[in-house]
Amino acid sequence: MRTYIELFKVRGVAVVVWSQLLARFAFGMQTITFAIHLEHIYHNYTVAGLAIGAATLGGALSSPILGRWMALVGIRPVVVATSLIASVCYLLIGFVPIGSTFAIAVSLVLGLSMPPIQAAARTVYPTLVKQEAQRNTLFSVDAILQEIIWILGPVLATVLIATTNTLVPMAVMAIVQVVGGLWFALLPLVYGAPIPRSTKRMGSVLRSKLVKVMIAINLLFVGSFSALEIGAVAAVGEAEVGFVIAMLSIGSVLGGLAFGHRARSPRALSKQLAVVLL
Repeated sequence: MRTYIELFKVRGVAVVVWSQLLARFAFGMQTITFAIHLEHIYHNYTVAGLAIGAATLGGALSSPILGRWMALVGIRPVVVATSLIASVCYLLIGFVPIGSTFAIAVSLVLGLSMPPIQAAARTVYPTLVKQEAQRNTLFSVDAILQEIIWILGPVLATVLIATTNTLVPMAVMAIVQVVGGLWFALLPLVYGAPIPRSTKRMGSVLRSKLVKVMIAINLLFVGSFSALEIGAVAAVGEAEVGFVIAMLSIGSVLGGLAFGHRARSPRALSKQLAVVLL
């Protein structure tokens, strides 16, 4: 634990980490809120599933493009613009009477405009910490702390829906997206960070067999987690689903704290995945 305490004493680390977490917090509320809100409107989970899938697809397609744009124009304009667009999409889906097809289309736009916060943060981190050991710890901490999004996000969404209605969490997501995105993007340590331009053609990384394998594995994991969230809404009810998903994320945090800082071996990932499958 002392390793983590010393890390957060480094100038700029704490504010960058917490601001990027807030800028991404709406993502943790999004799946459950969409599932319940759209089911209430269209009276089935099909539209909700398609909308969530469209948002996920949009994010996957736009991430490499937005990353290159950040290298061209800087972090601030890209993050500010995408945060505003994403916020408008939340408000459209929540407050404007639209058909199911348009709701799915807006969800796709939402995914395409998802601010590339994680990519930007991971570009900034090496400028904050110079020692390689601390840098590796910072990346591990980033991966661990992002679980806060998936612990508090679903719970907050569930509590708001249970105590008010589905419109309130939609508004909260829009507000948090703007506030968090602006806070992160306007930090001097962030918008002044240099981003090296890629000299390779877009998609050239897909030539690597290792990258292809990792993409396939991650697609299966993300698909299973998304199916779990939608299924949990239908299985355990709206009032409890946030707490169920929060427990999953708490387990992930505990595992990350226990093993994230330990020495890695060539077979470490294979062993960890084998445990997950069991």
